[in-house]
Amino acid sequence: MRTSRSGAASGRNAPVFSGFRLLSEFSVDPRSLSVNYLTTQNFLTTMVVGGVFERHPALRFGVIETGGYWVGPACEQMDMWYEHSTSFGTEKSFRLPRRPSDYVRRNVRVSCFDFEPVDTYIRRYGLEDVLCFATDYPAHRRRHEPRGQMAVATGPARPDVVRKFFVTNGRWLLPD
Repeated sequence: MRTSRSGAASGRNAPVFSGFRLLSEFSVDPRSLSVNYLTTQNFLTTMVVGGVFERHPALRFGVIETGGYWVGPACEQMDMWYEHSTSFGTEKSFRLPRRPSDYVRRNVRVSCFDFEPVDTYIRRYGLEDVLCFATDYPAHRRRHEPRGQMAVATGPARPDVVRKFFVTNGRWLLPD
């Protein structure tokens, strides 16, 4: 297979993915969205299970422009490792005193794309303290109002959860 600097070997330029370039920073075609978070997830997992947030409980970690669809399953994976780590022969290795997802909920905030079903993620994974709204306003490339789109995406969430998503969680990343 021939490769090029443009990413043709990865399938990025396949005709089926044409027309998906909605954002100027990156592509939101299905192939790109399926992998764009992987380096972030790897880095965050390393920090969590490596005990960084245990040693530095006030550390704040923000993940912006990778979407929020990956963080719930990442928490599940880390918690599965944690619950079964003794069966992997790790009895003598470092053991976190809390589940990895507890550190994510305490120390991490993740912004979502404006088309994601945030209410589903919150309901499914309990991420009301993790997910937050973000925008690159006043960028003119947007064809719609992201706050309105996100209000729809947060669905029938409780008012305190909606406030966390739109105000509190993002503010937590930028302390006074």
